[in-house]
Amino acid sequence: MKDLLAIYDADTEYALRLRDALNKESGFPYYAEVAKSKEELESLVRDSGAEVLLTSGGDPAPEGVKTVVRLTDAPGYAGGEPTVFRYQPAEKIRDAILKCRRVSEGLEEDRAARLHRETWIGVASPVGRALKTSFSLVLGQLLSQRQKTLYVNLEPCPGTAVLFGTGFSKDLSELLYEGMKADWDGSGEFTATVHGLDVLVPAAVPEDVYQTDPAFLSAVIRKYASANQYETVVADLGSEFRLTEAFLPFLDKLYVPTRNEPLQEAKVAEYREWLTRVTDPSFEHKTEVLSLPAPGLFSRGKFDPEQLVFTELGDAVRTLLGGLY
Repeated sequence: MKDLLAIYDADTEYALRLRDALNKESGFPYYAEVAKSKEELESLVRDSGAEVLLTSGGDPAPEGVKTVVRLTDAPGYAGGEPTVFRYQPAEKIRDAILKCRRVSEGLEEDRAARLHRETWIGVASPVGRALKTSFSLVLGQLLSQRQKTLYVNLEPCPGTAVLFGTGFSKDLSELLYEGMKADWDGSGEFTATVHGLDVLVPAAVPEDVYQTDPAFLSAVIRKYASANQYETVVADLGSEFRLTEAFLPFLDKLYVPTRNEPLQEAKVAEYREWLTRVTDPSFEHKTEVLSLPAPGLFSRGKFDPEQLVFTELGDAVRTLLGGLY
């Protein structure tokens, strides 16, 4: 017997058409029903136990709904919940609902295993040229000396060819493809090793990152990290707010690199105000703003990430870590 998917939308005619289209989709594990009022929605959930609610409203879902997916008038991700663009074919909406459900299941698994999961460190900032990537690489390399560490770079153009060479057959794009399979258990090899640090090979095609729902992206990476028993993950989130917001609920620490300039400091102040709006009050003590020293000159020839560890920047990160590395 199929689980129930409740649809509640101000445009009842649209909701009825969508219901009929979804119920005709083969392989869809839900049976859709439309609620025409809040009272009818509450009754539907109470009597039939809806697994998923598809709605355009901003009201909290009735108790008992496991996954809420918001219908939006424009493509994208907003408000901390999975969204589906309403003006697209039914099969696209079907696929998006299934993806959102897998994200929700991943969140539930993470909450259940909270005490046994890896430590997540995020690096993000609205300030450009603040050494976000250099800092992340140094931090990851130092941490990998004592614990199994994964470095993830989610910038659209991270310089993969310069840092790690070319010719990788499996990267973040391939990982996201595997993550869409219902039976994927998180296994696979998608990393390159740089001086003891496992690096999730960034996507060769930028669109595979910035056109992917950030909630799905974070769920896939977290599943991969957990399945491969990483103790620490360093997530280089760049300056993309949507990506950062998707990872915030799972971060144990967020470093915000900046530069000692009045305008940049003002940007960071606004950034911290944004963080208070999208997180709970306890996140404040997890956030640390950093002004980092430039790593200095490198030797001639191919850039080697290990060089960063032996610069002024490397010394600053060692101090940050209590001088244990």
